[in-house]
Amino acid sequence: MRAELKRFHPIDFENWHYWPDNIQEFGFPAEAIIGKKGGSGEEIFSFWVCTPKWFAKNKMDKPQFVRHYLFVNEYDEETIKLFVTNMVNGVTGKTWNEISERLSRYMFSEFEDYQPYVKK
Repeated sequence: MRAELKRFHPIDFENWHYWPDNIQEFGFPAEAIIGKKGGSGEEIFSFWVCTPKWFAKNKMDKPQFVRHYLFVNEYDEETIKLFVTNMVNGVTGKTWNEISERLSRYMFSEFEDYQPYVKK
């Protein structure tokens, strides 16, 4: 089974209508809608796209591990889209849960840490 990127966009801007004031210092939250290749189901994965300069100014108030961030040197919409598309489309697994787990190493899954309700 293989993952497929269905849609990918900045959260705060419609249809990539975004241009940073400084292409070497920016950050925005994004969503990737991903499902099984050729399938109809979808899951939302979120992450930040930013430059190291932006991250240092906006998120580095203390030491931390970094997860769910895509670092780029400058804003290039096509390069960002291609990178995310290639990464997602290269993820495989025996089940969707395996694929989702692997994608969660890079992006925040809408079902991350989900625990099904068990009636007691």
